[in-house]
Amino acid sequence: MFMRLLYTLLLSILFIAGCHATRPGEQQGEVSGKVTYKGKPLPGGRISFFGARGYNGMAIISPQGEYSIKAPLGECQIGVDNSILKSDPKQEKYKGKIIKKKPWDKADGDKTGEEMKTSHGVTGIYVPLPAHYADPTTSGLKYTVRSGSQTYDIELSDKP
Repeated sequence: MFMRLLYTLLLSILFIAGCHATRPGEQQGEVSGKVTYKGKPLPGGRISFFGARGYNGMAIISPQGEYSIKAPLGECQIGVDNSILKSDPKQEKYKGKIIKKKPWDKADGDKTGEEMKTSHGVTGIYVPLPAHYADPTTSGLKYTVRSGSQTYDIELSDKP
């Protein structure tokens, strides 16, 4: 639990620092696609591409499972995480009910207890994924990024 929290905190810090933590002048390719889990679109989260030279790119996965990211050229390890959308267990009693906006709440509009919007702009519904997908070094997901635009769809499963 502590390691997962530490990893989520690390990803959050990297995300706040900037979605494109590459050096100025570092060549990038634009990769877009869809992330699915068990054949269905992953309804939100973050995706990260880590290059061999330590440069990375991070992007938000839409509630429809789509992403678009600028990533360093060459082979990249990929991490997919939506744990930021995991609601507080105390809030489970609100699941499926309309939660009225409080005057001090900065989020726009009402939302259900099933769909969350974080302060980092990640919107969607939490789906418990196998933990190894959150860490690019253990996810088993790799893609060789080329110059220009390209499409890469990612299928996640329960199998390691």
